[in-house]
Amino acid sequence: MEKLKSVTIGIINYYTCDLTVKCIKSIYESGTKSSFEICVVDNGSNDGLAELLKKEYPEVRFIQNERNMGFAYANNQIIKQTQSSYYLLLNSDTVVLKGALDNMVEFMDRNPDAGASGFKIYVKGMTVYKSCKRFLDYKTSFVIDTFLYKLFPSLIEKYYFSEFEYEKTIEVDQPMGAALIVNRKTINDIGLLDERFFFFFEEADWCMRMKQQGWKIYFNNDSHVIHHKDYRGQRENLDRIYLWHRGKYIYLNKYHGPVKTILVKVFVNISSLLYILRWALVLKTEECRFYWMVIKASV
Repeated sequence: MEKLKSVTIGIINYYTCDLTVKCIKSIYESGTKSSFEICVVDNGSNDGLAELLKKEYPEVRFIQNERNMGFAYANNQIIKQTQSSYYLLLNSDTVVLKGALDNMVEFMDRNPDAGASGFKIYVKGMTVYKSCKRFLDYKTSFVIDTFLYKLFPSLIEKYYFSEFEYEKTIEVDQPMGAALIVNRKTINDIGLLDERFFFFFEEADWCMRMKQQGWKIYFNNDSHVIHHKDYRGQRENLDRIYLWHRGKYIYLNKYHGPVKTILVKVFVNISSLLYILRWALVLKTEECRFYWMVIKASV
């Protein structure tokens, strides 16, 4: 009988074939001594990844979805089919650096109360990305996407954990889901990712549920990945704006109730309409589309 792997690495592909292959290559080149398995779900892109993996990485488990089922759904597919000690959500546009996985597994083993831990994330130019946030509340939601952000910058800074310099391992609320390791015991305790979150806020919801059940969540300064933050043009960016706000409203409704969520929607939409009028007067169509997607997400 095959011994259980230490880590299952879940990668979701959506028209990122080349990046996904580079991500997988980086895992093998990171010098990982911990036992691991890689599982890839293609969310309906059919971009040639299946054939490429069969040729170059036949040991990688591959699941083909007929259409884009969302980030949470695809990760749940992998979690249901595996039994490792830890599950790693890893974006296809990341590169795992040397020692990252071993350091993280050792950290999780040393801290059995850890439900999850985020990695230290670098972006372009090896700049440290501020990848941790506090849990979003409805007060911050009134400010973060409206003209009020200039009047209450402290609320924004608090949400984005701006005072943290990312130079030490500490307990946090919600690390970025681009590289997030989760204890299998925690998943068994709190359940799978909530599939109502198509993309964005699924990790915030998961972390909130962990905290509610008494699990700790960490930022691990000793495990490093690079995140390329793959955006594929204006249409892709607009879709992300829509999905971020859509996820935000599902999250607010779940933890702060429908009344407060409706109030936030109304105020954000009024603010967005004012911005649309402002940018329409100077023919800034891209900015108008941005705020229209914000409004659309509330419907």
